[in-house]
Amino acid sequence: MSQMDISDTFANAALDAMPSLNSGIIRGYTGSSPGVGSAATGSLLFTLAFNATAFAAASSRQRVANAIAD
Repeated sequence: MSQMDISDTFANAALDAMPSLNSGIIRGYTGSSPGVGSAATGSLLFTLAFNATAFAAASSRQRVANAIAD
């Protein structure tokens, strides 16, 4: 299998094109993971909220999250 080389510009553009989770939330629960399409069970442990701009623009092949509120 050969290696594919891509430019930093292309890599950054690909990262910026990914879903951004703007104003999204992450919740963590006790217990095991629910199946696909199933509701979460257990006790809510935490809720984290992304800002309206969840991630800064990609640079040097990285995309860094902005502050996340708890």
